[in-house]
Amino acid sequence: PPISADLKDSKVSKLLEKYNIDICIFGHLHNLKKEKKMFGEKNNIKYILTSADYINFSPVEIL
Repeated sequence: PPISADLKDSKVSKLLEKYNIDICIFGHLHNLKKEKKMFGEKNNIKYILTSADYINFSPVEIL
């Protein structure tokens, strides 16, 4: 993922900040615990996990 689930910085998150990216949509993570909120917003970037198994194979509205 571009950032850790608890929003600790990474090389990728710093790069996204450098180029003023607003939303980072990513997927293909498995075996995550759905009962715990993961990812979110940090430094004005929304990190949205869209792995099909994590979102229960349902569409995610992204605005």
